Amino acid sequence: MIGVHSKERKFKDTVVSGKNGFAILYGRRGCERAALMTSFATGTNSIYYCAASASDVKQQELFGKVVMERYSLLHEPADYADAFSMIELRESADLLIAIDKAENILKKDSVFLESLCAFISKCKIKVHVFFATEDVPFVTGDFLKLVAGHKDLYLGECRIEELTFLEMVRLFSNKPTREIIQMYGITGGVPDYLPCWNPKLSLKDNIIRSVLSPRGYLFNEAEEFLHTQLRETSVYETILSTLASGVNKLNDIYKATGFSRAKISVYMKNLAAFGVASKQDSFETGGWENAKKGMYVINDTFLHFWFTFVYPHQSELHILPPATFYERYIEPDLDYYMDEYFVKVCREYLELLEQAESLPIVTAKEGTWIGKNGRIDIILQNDIRENVVGYCSWSDRHMSLAHLEHLNNSMEQARVKAVKRYMFSSGVFDDDLKAVAADDPTLELVDMNEL
Repeated sequence: MIGVHSKERKFKDTVVSGKNGFAILYGRRGCERAALMTSFATGTNSIYYCAASASDVKQQELFGKVVMERYSLLHEPADYADAFSMIELRESADLLIAIDKAENILKKDSVFLESLCAFISKCKIKVHVFFATEDVPFVTGDFLKLVAGHKDLYLGECRIEELTFLEMVRLFSNKPTREIIQMYGITGGVPDYLPCWNPKLSLKDNIIRSVLSPRGYLFNEAEEFLHTQLRETSVYETILSTLASGVNKLNDIYKATGFSRAKISVYMKNLAAFGVASKQDSFETGGWENAKKGMYVINDTFLHFWFTFVYPHQSELHILPPATFYERYIEPDLDYYMDEYFVKVCREYLELLEQAESLPIVTAKEGTWIGKNGRIDIILQNDIRENVVGYCSWSDRHMSLAHLEHLNNSMEQARVKAVKRYMFSSGVFDDDLKAVAADDPTLELVDMNEL
């Protein structure tokens, strides 16, 4: 298991140290859900069950067999209630039950949850149950309805996250910072994607080997991810391709795709439920009339990469050698694509400064101001509306006074003042900008290697 998952383990320890009940962990495909659940059920008094895609009768039979083998029973339990009775008879210490692929056992059959809750309520030992699923909309929708009648036993939820940039730095400590940022902007820190990334190869060679080669681990990932999560994938892929091309307002998407505005809104809502895309709102400031409104963006990093560079050229992908495809369709615009992900890395840097109490404010609200003629990549605001702002440049590797002027003009349009301005560069700062920063305590320059 690659992921650090400190947040998820802390959540587990908190639940186990509390009262009896059940909790749920969920996250996108590829975030080591199964490995995390088996680690929960290792080294403790536990039962692990991976729910199958099966009928109610078959599911009950499979769960009974796990219980029978766990306790070396002579006969298979007759039903869920019987299985839990067998568990109660044979356990004298605290018990952890891990139910993986929980949607398969919870969606169609309410008997399991009812039997489980009855068992937890009457059992003399402490019982902690962890459900896990990759079905994100199920957790935010039907699951909450299912547990509504068992609020006294419901201990909460925890989303299994992708790796942070800092965690990727620790994993690939032999790689240059620049390349790790680029890797982050392609894989999104999804743990299952990282073993295929060879630390000894260049970024180009890794993309060729893992993404563009027919036998590559990620060659079919975008399509498989969407097909396992959604129906009518042709509609979703059309919308995602349109977003990746830079068309991101509802009316413009309507013109580009021919789909009705109502249909686009419904499909965007479904994509948002899976964490694939969302409607992005500009940070609210006094300069609201100068801000862009109602834009849609792709949130899933690898899908963003795929639909930006690969999806529009699928015919060429199957005809051209992978190296030629990379040089023709990816390399020329990769730096511009990376601008967005450099902002995420810089935001993480500011989070670390805040944790170290080195940021001049305590953040209560954050976001990006997207103007009609300007942009503030990062705005952090405290409870009394003091701001810290960040300007990030990846594609332009030579940061000058012109970039500072651009930031100041954007702040003027947004009607934002800042107690601190951070300028982040993937390259170098010119001498004039350094001289200004040396005389201005509210301006700080951060180069890529400091990240």
